[in-house]
Amino acid sequence: MANSVSGVAVNEECVKVFQELRAERKHRFVVYKMDDDAQQVVVDKDSAGDTPRSKIFFIHWSPESADARNKMLYASSTEGLKKELDGVQIDVQATDASELTLNILKDYTT
Repeated sequence: MANSVSGVAVNEECVKVFQELRAERKHRFVVYKMDDDAQQVVVDKDSAGDTPRSKIFFIHWSPESADARNKMLYASSTEGLKKELDGVQIDVQATDASELTLNILKDYTT
């Protein structure tokens, strides 16, 4: 496991599944989360199947309703995770669902 700046480790499966998404196109998306003990970032779920795509987005979801401590922990852990995921093309930070509409995401690709 790789360590992030926050001290929260990145589970090796996170990188493996990302490489399957990037190089082998085995997944359409991957969802990462902090484990229940807030000790490491792990794979929550991923979609199977070879899918066409042109860009790899990294979306960091941090709702405004989250408490400040969790926001800070997730922000610092996100930086550690992104360092492990070579090939992310577009980085999006969102605090509300309105920031993740299809039209907004399309704007990132133009």
